Amino acid sequence: MAKSIGEYKIGQLISILKKEYEDISASSLRFWEKEGLIIPSGSGKGAGTHRIYTDEDIEIIRYIKECTNNKVPISEIKKYLESWEKTERDIVFLRAQTNTFKRMRKLMGYLQDVLMAERSKNFYEYIYPEDTFTKILNTDEKSSSLIKTAEEYKLIFPIISNKTKMYNQMDFTIMKLIIGSGAISLNKYNKLSEMVEYLQAGLGLNMGIILPAITALSELAPIIQKVKVESTDLWLTSALLYLETIYYEEYRAKK
Repeated sequence: MAKSIGEYKIGQLISILKKEYEDISASSLRFWEKEGLIIPSGSGKGAGTHRIYTDEDIEIIRYIKECTNNKVPISEIKKYLESWEKTERDIVFLRAQTNTFKRMRKLMGYLQDVLMAERSKNFYEYIYPEDTFTKILNTDEKSSSLIKTAEEYKLIFPIISNKTKMYNQMDFTIMKLIIGSGAISLNKYNKLSEMVEYLQAGLGLNMGIILPAITALSELAPIIQKVKVESTDLWLTSALLYLETIYYEEYRAKK
């Protein structure tokens, strides 16, 4: 068992957590307790006594809250937590996952803003001939290579119309993100994209679980053959996977 520093009644716990999560409440904690996600581990948990929460419980609650903010189903959260015993190793891993969720939530918020800024009535209409597309992206030789790679990895989807390759606004948004990040290649995206396809098909996981999970590289290293990913590459890869998901969902809905 990890060593506790403090014990807190539910009111004290809410006061601590409200500094990070304004919408957290006692009813939230009771609901998660009813669902089996959190069991107060302090000395006062017996019948007829106040619930007592420990520092380990706080870490678990932060994790649950980040999961719910990222729309992870309760059943998935429960699956992750049910085998944990609140050891020091468990808590350290949990804290790392929570921080990953926080970074991912900020990233998704940023990307939603990008999408809204770029959106137009022609968002999915193929309005850019190849020459125009490369010109407005201010492409050089390296950028032109990235465009070809993005097509190969199914990040953008140009069509041929009247023998001319055409791109749409979503293609432009994705390429602007790639080029603006200073990416040299999309190799790491391809490896992680293939892994996500495997996880979705083989394990039935949703993107709410997968996107934060791909940033826990120490856990996924055996799967991606211990590829070392720098933080910028990791940010870009996560962003592209997210944008690709939004692209597919909205495009299918429009069709």
